[in-house]
Amino acid sequence: MDLYIDVPWILQVAEIAGAADPAPDDYGVPVAAVACHRAELLDSPVYAGPYARAAALVHILGRCRWLERSNMAVAAATGVM
Repeated sequence: MDLYIDVPWILQVAEIAGAADPAPDDYGVPVAAVACHRAELLDSPVYAGPYARAAALVHILGRCRWLERSNMAVAAATGVM
């Protein structure tokens, strides 16, 4: 069974895990994280397996600035929820 993440779920996690943050500065980062997480090349997934897909998601959410203070906390929360 493959589990895919979507932008509303990431924003919900950001609301819970990044409670002290105001609204996101850049909504393009979660959109890019979802696109990377679901990426396919020649009808084959770019990231094979759930751990590699989760790592790609967490990497983008943690390294790209889209929240004022809690980028890493929200990225870690998306990896474990």
